Amino acid sequence: MIKILFRLGQIRFLKAGDEVVNKKEVTLYRLDIKRLEDIPDKEMEILNTVFLESSVIKVWVSKKDNNIVKISINYKGLEYIVTEHV
Repeated sequence: MIKILFRLGQIRFLKAGDEVVNKKEVTLYRLDIKRLEDIPDKEMEILNTVFLESSVIKVWVSKKDNNIVKISINYKGLEYIVTEHV
C-alpha cells in the first residue's frame, strides 16, 4: 500500500492484482481517496470533485517501465476509461 497526501485529500494505492493490458504485463491498483475536512467547496474544481466523489478508481501500471497504461473512474453510474496511445 502506498499513501500520498495531496491538497484535497489523502490517497491510498491498494494493489489489486496482475493483468495483461495491450500485451503489457501490468499491476492493477485501486485508489482510495479520503477528502480532507477543512477544504471549502469553492476550492473544488470539477476534476477534483470527480476524483473525490468517484465510487471506484483503478490504475494499471506497467511492470516494465512503471508508466500508467490505463485509468478507470466510476462517477455517477458511468465508467470513464483513459488508456495510453498504442
